[in-house]
Amino acid sequence: MSNTTSTNVKKYIERLTETLQSAEPAEISRRLGISYQAAKNYLEGRLPSAEVLTLIAEQTDYSLNWLLTGKGAKKTAVEKDTGESPAMRELELVVRRMVREELTRKKGAPAFSIGGKKEKKRA
Repeated sequence: MSNTTSTNVKKYIERLTETLQSAEPAEISRRLGISYQAAKNYLEGRLPSAEVLTLIAEQTDYSLNWLLTGKGAKKTAVEKDTGESPAMRELELVVRRMVREELTRKKGAPAFSIGGKKEKKRA
């Protein structure tokens, strides 16, 4: 592993422990309802699945973008009018972007609809 990769993983682990307010696999396991081994893997630098990221978004006020990249605002706020967490909306947008990027990488990807808006096929 290169020094840059090693540094990035260490910084991600620091952000994860701050977000979950623990560096103990047992505590994280209980808080998120995941296995001890999964929690330990995340604390060693493995990225959580989309399902676990959703749990983190629901249970904390930390930005998933900040958690995963270290960029942007650290915390989000709950919208007063809807009670919907901006972190959940952010997760939805991130997943949509990832799907769109993956589909556009495939040659001849068909146009598709996201959120009721017609997306154009990219060359």
